[in-house]
Amino acid sequence: MQGITTICPNCGEEIILDFTPSRGEIVNCLQCGESSEVIHTDPLSL
Repeated sequence: MQGITTICPNCGEEIILDFTPSRGEIVNCLQCGESSEVIHTDPLSL
């Protein structure tokens, strides 16, 4: 499965998810450690 990508709003690095997130779900940036909430799923934005 190819990952779903978005950009971390804190540091600007690409976040690659290996699952399809739901609106309201929290994802973490591995680069800076920031937790962000999914606000849109199509296109994915935090």
